[in-house]
Amino acid sequence: MLYEGTHYHAYLRKLGDPTTLYQFIWIPGTSTYQYGAEGYLPSLSVTGFPAGTDWSRWSMLYDANTYRIYTFRNNENNLIQQGSWNAAAQAYQYAFDSIPELNLVGYPATSNFRRPAMLYDGAYRFYFQSM
Repeated sequence: MLYEGTHYHAYLRKLGDPTTLYQFIWIPGTSTYQYGAEGYLPSLSVTGFPAGTDWSRWSMLYDANTYRIYTFRNNENNLIQQGSWNAAAQAYQYAFDSIPELNLVGYPATSNFRRPAMLYDGAYRFYFQSM
């Protein structure tokens, strides 16, 4: 999920195809997130990420300029891959307007890397739970 200053977005990956995201937009004043909401693409492509991307460990954020997507690499807990939305290509692209790989250092030994979360509130923040 992310918030871009106007709308709340929820994303789900397509079953069997982690490089397609379904986008849902919260309808203000309701309890509904709508797929295919007016003015928003219902399905989004994710392209260019390297082989070995762990699509079960991903997160997104909006940093006041760009929508960004982050993934871990398979069998690694210290390397995060980054891409961002390329409006011209209508896709999230690996390394587009991004630092392709970010190193995660100094994390506690009890870190649980299965459900990462990213947030931007003027600074980029990375979260995960403890085991």
